[in-house]
Amino acid sequence: WCFVCFFAGELLVRLMCERRLFFYGREWRWNAFDTILVSLSFIDLVLNSVDGQSAMVGATIGRILRLARFFRLMRITRVIRNTYSLRLVVFTILNSMGSLGWCFLVIGFIIYIFAVLIVHGAAEHFKVRPTDDPAAKELLRWFGGIFPTMNSLFM
Repeated sequence: WCFVCFFAGELLVRLMCERRLFFYGREWRWNAFDTILVSLSFIDLVLNSVDGQSAMVGATIGRILRLARFFRLMRITRVIRNTYSLRLVVFTILNSMGSLGWCFLVIGFIIYIFAVLIVHGAAEHFKVRPTDDPAAKELLRWFGGIFPTMNSLFM
């Protein structure tokens, strides 16, 4: 109830401030969108609080109305459109994903090379010493193959 009342209050304040421009102004589409969302949220609250209707119909309508709440996220685009620095940071991060992928590939290749060297050293160790002692079992556990060694190096 709190959020619906807050958004309804915000909508009413905008309606009182903008008057006719609320319906005909530059952002009339956003105002209509907000009005629909607040109305659907209010209807959802009313339907969930009424006990007289069948549970299945109420649940179905409630799910549809809750899905409509997801579209509130579209309101964020209006805020992001006006904040140039936030858009710059977001687009910079998105455009650097290709380079980040290549960095992960190079780091993975380096870890693989060292894993091969360590597994080779562990194999040489097991040629000389038996695998019965606890230290050898731990060595085999953490460095007994390429994948466990790469996992150990990554950690």
